[in-house]
Amino acid sequence: MPKHGFAKKKEWQVEETAENKAVFLLQEKGPGFPFDYDLRAIFTAEENHLSIAFAVSSRDEKPFYFSIGSHEAYATPEGIEDYEIVFDEEEKLEDYVLDGNLILRQPKIMAEKAKSLPLKYEYFAVDALVFRTLKSRGVTLRGGKAGHTVRVDFPEHDVLMFWTKPGANYICIEPWCNAPDFVDADHRIDHKPGFMRLEKGQTI
Repeated sequence: MPKHGFAKKKEWQVEETAENKAVFLLQEKGPGFPFDYDLRAIFTAEENHLSIAFAVSSRDEKPFYFSIGSHEAYATPEGIEDYEIVFDEEEKLEDYVLDGNLILRQPKIMAEKAKSLPLKYEYFAVDALVFRTLKSRGVTLRGGKAGHTVRVDFPEHDVLMFWTKPGANYICIEPWCNAPDFVDADHRIDHKPGFMRLEKGQTI
């Protein structure tokens, strides 16, 4: 399967639109993904809040394995080093370092007790920061000359990743249900942490 899966490069159907809501549908199979499915992305806007939800249904005769994540970017006009990530809980920040598209088993400890993470471009010299063990299920991006804040809640996601390009004026805050494979993974989709299983006709 391609890096980050295949859904982002497919053309989705517009299934429903309303004044403050849009529903997109994807059914096309992707490389490395031999299942029949319905995937819906539901966007709902209310005042200054955007809700993004996903609904997955299996139409396949065999057990259906999948996982899902997001890759939204947030503007940091002054550059990311004027900003910080504030966690809902005090965290031991364990970054699972990327080796190509895979992660190492042993994490790098960035902090033992942290309520926030001041952003630095040097963190992204390798690629992304990958956190698999956070207690928080919400973070706030805070900073800049105007003191702007953006809150991201991810109640049903166990993995949180941060990514940017060196020198770029945005930061991606990425809730995922799963992390990239470990370097020594056995490549069985039914063994992959964070993957979910559906039987035919089930929806989650």
